[in-house]
Amino acid sequence: MHHAWPNPPRRLASAFALGLTLTLGCKPDPTVPPDRTAAPSNPPVMANHRTETPIAPDAPPTLDLDRFAGSHRPLLIFADSPDRPDLIRQRRLLAEHRPGLADREMLVVEIIGPAVTLDGQPVPADARKLRRQHNLPDDAPFALRLVGKDTGVKLRSDRPVAAERLFALIDAMPMRRREIAERRDTP
Repeated sequence: MHHAWPNPPRRLASAFALGLTLTLGCKPDPTVPPDRTAAPSNPPVMANHRTETPIAPDAPPTLDLDRFAGSHRPLLIFADSPDRPDLIRQRRLLAEHRPGLADREMLVVEIIGPAVTLDGQPVPADARKLRRQHNLPDDAPFALRLVGKDTGVKLRSDRPVAAERLFALIDAMPMRRREIAERRDTP
């Protein structure tokens, strides 16, 4: 079965032409302006082979956790204040286990008041929307959600959770077992 891609990217065509030129030992035609094969300056946003309109610049930004589906396990930590004792304790519980977090492809997302960070780096996101997605009020003092690679919530807690408990839960998941088996089988 042959599938035609309706509008192949111009860069792909340019790369093919350049590769063909180099393979055949030909020189590019100096009479053709180099920008004739360049991609348009404002290419459409592509998603699922459909052209979509970009989000308006004044729309509130949000962190789309679905983008991590299949690749990472977000650990969402919600707190109403950076001084919340449960938040401070959770950070301490995770701090000494960074290699274990990385090994399990976990991302730590903190939603503290109106601020959102991803692995310690501020990200533009709608904290209220993230709270609503997880059925939390804006003033929830502390909450934790472990999201699996399948985007399902695997653990809900309103208390800090030890890294060992998180790791044990993840290591019992079928997808994690496959990851471990694949690593073991790879020379």
